[in-house]
Amino acid sequence: MPLPNTSRTHRTQAAFLAFLAAGAYAGRIGAVPPVGDAKTMRHETAMTPGVAQGSDAGRPIGTMTDSRRDDLADAAAAEPSHDAVVALANERGIVCTGTVVAARIVLTARHCTLLPIRAVHFGSDPRHPTLVLGVRATYAATDGVDVAALALDRDAPTAPLAIRAAEDPRPTVVRLVGFGATDARGVRGMGIRHYVDVSLRSFGCTHLDAARYGCTGAEITIPRSAGADTCAGDSGGPVLEMNEGKLRVVAVTSRAVNGSVLACGDGGIYTRTDRFGAWLALLNERIGER
Repeated sequence: MPLPNTSRTHRTQAAFLAFLAAGAYAGRIGAVPPVGDAKTMRHETAMTPGVAQGSDAGRPIGTMTDSRRDDLADAAAAEPSHDAVVALANERGIVCTGTVVAARIVLTARHCTLLPIRAVHFGSDPRHPTLVLGVRATYAATDGVDVAALALDRDAPTAPLAIRAAEDPRPTVVRLVGFGATDARGVRGMGIRHYVDVSLRSFGCTHLDAARYGCTGAEITIPRSAGADTCAGDSGGPVLEMNEGKLRVVAVTSRAVNGSVLACGDGGIYTRTDRFGAWLALLNERIGER
């Protein structure tokens, strides 16, 4: 269901949570059952919507576009993998994606935490995680944006990804990564870490974008891009760019654009990390002191 225009007014925590609880938020939460149900965790070989350019847990899926390989393809070859991108589980199973951005902090979407996230699964396939860590606390970002941070019960086993600073030049090509579905209905392919590279046409939310897509000032919109899109289960996952040979977090996956006809494939809205970097830095200091 598309996000209504009233989304532009949710600025306080109470209003935001009430808005989400009303079921009016087209967030990209998945519903992979607890680890062990292999039927919902298979590879898809010919899907275009959803994060489906390649898979970290098996053969590539979908179609890789040569013009979008650029530096990101070089980065994927130079770095081990998207190890800092993790699967998040609540009592329903794997529901969202997150990113390790500090030793004990995982960044995700605020709406993913309506039901408390209980565990963070490391590895490309949550059925066979390399490690599962517990969540000690959840912190909502300031200004009512769709971002939250999870405090882990101990240090993550992978190096964290840096986040983009406000003064940096905007990227033109970005990588979407997540554990979400890879078909237009948002039901198949969920539970394996996938990625896709897409062009970034703008790095903000203009008045025209707000009216057409339903974004706010702290967000960016990535419209339909040859079928490439985030999908159910990708909520909270990162939008990545290349910076000095390393992948860096540009934004956090939030929801589908207004007026979407397909569950996945018509475009998405993402919260910019440079708008809450100061909050995240303070939070990291606070958690590190404990």
